[in-house]
Amino acid sequence: MVGRVGKSKTQPAASLAVLDRDHLSRHTYGDEELQTELIGLFASQCARLFPVIAGQGAPGERADAAHTLKGGALGVGAFAIAAAAQAVEGALRDEGDASAESLAGLSDAVAAFAAQVSHRR
Repeated sequence: MVGRVGKSKTQPAASLAVLDRDHLSRHTYGDEELQTELIGLFASQCARLFPVIAGQGAPGERADAAHTLKGGALGVGAFAIAAAAQAVEGALRDEGDASAESLAGLSDAVAAFAAQVSHRR
């Protein structure tokens, strides 16, 4: 499936959609008002969760925040964020920390999402 993130078929975040509007439209039955609301809620979720993920808290707490962000990203079609959050979550769970590179990738994906949706509002 194009744009999906899974354990067996991960794609680099840079090659995935910042926001797949077709995905979001399908899941909202074309309701543009609902799409706008969901994008706003997800943007708020990014702002709330990224500091937790990038912070110095317990690895499990940070991994849970990355997992939550990944789920929200998949729901709205922000597949680059989902892939980056998945990478960070995996590192936190497997190694107890995430590399600066993986955190930068997530930060870049979140920034690209914010830039794209700010132009569309």
